Amino acid sequence: MWEITCVECEESYEIREDRKERGRKYTLASHYLINASGPLRVPSFPSSIKGIDRLSGETVFQGSSFHSTWWPSASQISMKGKRVGVVGTGASAVQLIPQVAAEAKELTVFQRTPNWIVPKKKLDSEFGPFSKSIKRTPIFGEILMTIQRWMIYWSFEERLRKFYPGHHNDASREELKEHIKSSLGGENADPELVEKLTPKYPPGCKRVLIFSGYFETFLRKNVKLVTAPIREILPNSVKLMKQSSNTSGKKQKDVKGDFITEEKTIPLDVLIFATGFDTMSARDLNITGASGCRMKDWRDNDCETLHGIMSSKFPNMFFLLGPNTGLGHNSVIWMLECQTAYICDLLSQLSSINATRVVPRNSRVAEFMTFVNTELKKKVWVSCSSWYRHAKTKNVFALWPCSTLWYWWTTKSADLNDYDVSSIATAK
Repeated sequence: MWEITCVECEESYEIREDRKERGRKYTLASHYLINASGPLRVPSFPSSIKGIDRLSGETVFQGSSFHSTWWPSASQISMKGKRVGVVGTGASAVQLIPQVAAEAKELTVFQRTPNWIVPKKKLDSEFGPFSKSIKRTPIFGEILMTIQRWMIYWSFEERLRKFYPGHHNDASREELKEHIKSSLGGENADPELVEKLTPKYPPGCKRVLIFSGYFETFLRKNVKLVTAPIREILPNSVKLMKQSSNTSGKKQKDVKGDFITEEKTIPLDVLIFATGFDTMSARDLNITGASGCRMKDWRDNDCETLHGIMSSKFPNMFFLLGPNTGLGHNSVIWMLECQTAYICDLLSQLSSINATRVVPRNSRVAEFMTFVNTELKKKVWVSCSSWYRHAKTKNVFALWPCSTLWYWWTTKSADLNDYDVSSIATAK
């Protein structure tokens, strides 16, 4: 277990590790700390279902039960001949469900909210022997690959306009709806199944997924889609909540056509939670900043930063992929590269003036957050609930609202005027 504390009088972070299982304890000190733990690493479990612990994921289920991020090895579990249940239909679920369906005897998918999915095949490109040989050509090949990378970059960057309410978002919605229908059989598709798998919110409001072959999985005879909420997890089954009607006033059915007019129990051998992550969770980060501020308290209250890189509550600590720097339209590798370059530039400037303490000014943090929240309100991300949004403030705290080129421009060099800078020597 790590415990990290900001020692303000020494302008450093004291890092202590206590591993009882190894009988090891040690302490080290660092002037600067880079938090690169990432925003999606702590598994999230349903809080409204009985029979499961919201934090640990421990359940009363006696069969095999696990979160998708803790997938057991093939020697520990097999899906063959098993009745499997998958809770969730997000990014992890759409990848694992087709694979599990091909192996399991029966697969029941418990869906709370459907997702918009862009077919991966549409974004893939294949290179034959000739194309590969051209790319290996000195100079010309390098130029060609550079052009190709920029074309890919701009093709993704262009998608940002679809996250504004209006024509482009509406056009995207119609295109994705057609993809769902065609995947389920086109004109011969079951209209009720199409309805259940079609989101009611605008594309981009929740994470847009990229995958091919997910919808077709529900045409298999051994796969069942259940949209009734789970009430309770039992030792060998899952109990559904009684629902007489859905939001449209129609009676709820599962794919087989059974009306859910009473609590229904579904027997299972394996239960998989593909229920996502606790966004930017600090539950396992024992970090204490200035004036005793705990990172968990900071995260639960506002998560405000400058450029998503530094918080005024944590001097000398930098985030990689911190608040408001995730993306819904392009690669976060770009953001990480911008942040890394910015941190290196800032540290270099601090070293040149023998500074040992740096913290962003509250006025600059407030200015940055006002800009970010103003821009976010122009996008579809604020029109529904999602893990993009902060539980307390309701602000979108996971995403950068503008062009990645804009982020590069604002972070291409650090401005010391944005910070309060000092050193032990000058303080003395």
